[in-house]
Amino acid sequence: MLTGIPEIICTDQGTNFTSQLTKEFEDRLGVSPRFSTPSYPASNGLVEKWNREFKQMLHHVIHSDPTDWDKHIPYLLFAYREVPNCTTGISPFRLMYGREARGPLSVLKSSWSGEIPLPLYLNNSAVDYLQELKINLERAADLASLTTAKKQNSYAHYFNRGKRMKEFKKGELVNLLIPDSTNKLYARWTGPGEIIDRINPHSYKVKLPNGNVRHIHANKIRQFHTRAQTVGVIFEDDIEFGEIHPTPIKTSIRNYNIEVDVSHLGEHKQVELLELLHNHAPLFSGKLQVANVGEHKIRLIPGTERKKPYIYKIPESLKLEVDNQIAELESLGLIEPSEAEIAYPIVCVAKKDGSMRLCVDCRLLNAVTKPFDYPMENITDLINQIGHANVITCLDVLKGYWEIPSEEESRDFTSFKTHRAQYR
Repeated sequence: MLTGIPEIICTDQGTNFTSQLTKEFEDRLGVSPRFSTPSYPASNGLVEKWNREFKQMLHHVIHSDPTDWDKHIPYLLFAYREVPNCTTGISPFRLMYGREARGPLSVLKSSWSGEIPLPLYLNNSAVDYLQELKINLERAADLASLTTAKKQNSYAHYFNRGKRMKEFKKGELVNLLIPDSTNKLYARWTGPGEIIDRINPHSYKVKLPNGNVRHIHANKIRQFHTRAQTVGVIFEDDIEFGEIHPTPIKTSIRNYNIEVDVSHLGEHKQVELLELLHNHAPLFSGKLQVANVGEHKIRLIPGTERKKPYIYKIPESLKLEVDNQIAELESLGLIEPSEAEIAYPIVCVAKKDGSMRLCVDCRLLNAVTKPFDYPMENITDLINQIGHANVITCLDVLKGYWEIPSEEESRDFTSFKTHRAQYR
């Protein structure tokens, strides 16, 4: 504010600059904000370079005076402003006021050389002073503009050597270099994302695989190339796909002979327990059956659309095993043919013992699915309810992922595609 209210303020995307309070402040003063591209400090290079230079100056002060370093800031700023800039060739003070500053460095120079410069425009009138000041300002601005253009062209020439212009079209799939953890120093190429819009020649709005939309500079975007030999095979220890629910197989079916250790019970209790298990033996057969516990419902987030996924190629060596397991699922009544417009790919899970299980890659569906709140009872209340019981029984379904049915309206969401047909 010492030099007046600016018309434009250039900042990064910090919350202190994008907050509603700052916006209201700028509106009242008639200031127009300009924001740099998120996560790309080079787009605001002048400010970032100045911050680096000032930190280096401040480092020496902190090293010699660690407790009162903040009191030296005005002197550091004045010293910086009276020195000619390497890009413009003119000091910032002269560009602002049309004359050289007499600051700490000028005083030090005079004490060393013994020279005392006379004040400029000593006997000039106010009109002559203003006219001379205008000429000096114009001359300094022209000289700074000329020098700056030469320097910037030189910087751009060396920076752009071996570079090429990146351009992406709307709807194009791309890879993105963005942080994918809480560690700010760790980032890797992820994707594919989809180009939604072009903000300016060097930045784009990109839709991420999880459905979020981000503003990203072109330097952190590269083309996504689909490999024709991509196959849907993952390993059992792979955590990228989250929790894996392999398809059940018939070999897991057991007979009705239930072996239970009841030696810790009395003779009468042993007879009662074995008789109870025998009467309900089909429940413990190991055969998958539809559980009568309700239906699973899938609801999409309002305003979102499902994205058609890329279908992985099934290796020739695994196609026979895929066909066998699909046939088993059909015989168990767990899947049925589907004609849905969008179907998700299957992946083959390589087990440690060399066998293979099928899974469906529903990550794109999960990204647009509305999460449900599942209320959890207070554990203390639950313990109080069962604390006085003589017998505590824990029951669970064999494979809840497969035994809980989906409602009719949600079944098309579970559609998946193989190399032969499409099911749900």
